[in-house]
Amino acid sequence: MAIKPPQDMSNEELLKNESIFKTSVTLTIISCTFMLAVGIYLLIAKGGKINAFLFLPVIFAATGFTTYNSLKAIRKEKAARNI
Repeated sequence: MAIKPPQDMSNEELLKNESIFKTSVTLTIISCTFMLAVGIYLLIAKGGKINAFLFLPVIFAATGFTTYNSLKAIRKEKAARNI
């Protein structure tokens, strides 16, 4: 299923998707911060051995960035419609 652009969404869909994307961005930020903290802790605890928790936040940050851009587009469309 393809996601419709914000211009083609109804007001209800805009509000629903804004809520979903807002939650998704928040959870992505929290999980990336947690993974980075765990990665730094393991790096220190294991004496400098690189682990996957140092690279995963970078990968998930790209997903969060894309979702954030979608959220900005939805908010822009809401402002244009005065919702």
